[in-house]
Amino acid sequence: MLGPQTQNTSPILLATMAILGLLAVVIGTAVPNFSAVLTFGAVAGLIVFIGSFASTRFALFMLIFATLLSPEFGSRTTGGGVTVRLDDFLLLVIAFSQLTKAAVNRDIGIFVWTPLNGRLQLSATVAGAILALGTAIKPVDILLLLAISTG
Repeated sequence: MLGPQTQNTSPILLATMAILGLLAVVIGTAVPNFSAVLTFGAVAGLIVFIGSFASTRFALFMLIFATLLSPEFGSRTTGGGVTVRLDDFLLLVIAFSQLTKAAVNRDIGIFVWTPLNGRLQLSATVAGAILALGTAIKPVDILLLLAISTG
């Protein structure tokens, strides 16, 4: 005899749905208080975060295109100034996404061994040795170097 079937809902699913519903209400009440540009930027950042979490290839393509096509924000004058590009923000989103991906999936790891790793380590070692040798020959003002590299 077949009776009515009951389906049990997982408490984890119910808690997840409650948290997502609460988050939707909080975001829905907060969004009208922000400018349209900030809201669009947050949504675009979330889309890039989800896309780069799902696919590393997507993250690399987004970063390459942003580097090639991104506009500069801010002002640069002859006396200095700060110039921020779109790919600067994109790097933060992608880096956080990849760290989250590595934390969720323990098999990935942060650093993957490739045939280039040995050559890159050799290049970094040679650059460090040349920097140390140059600093030993003539002392370098680190603050001056930072000022030159940022402006």
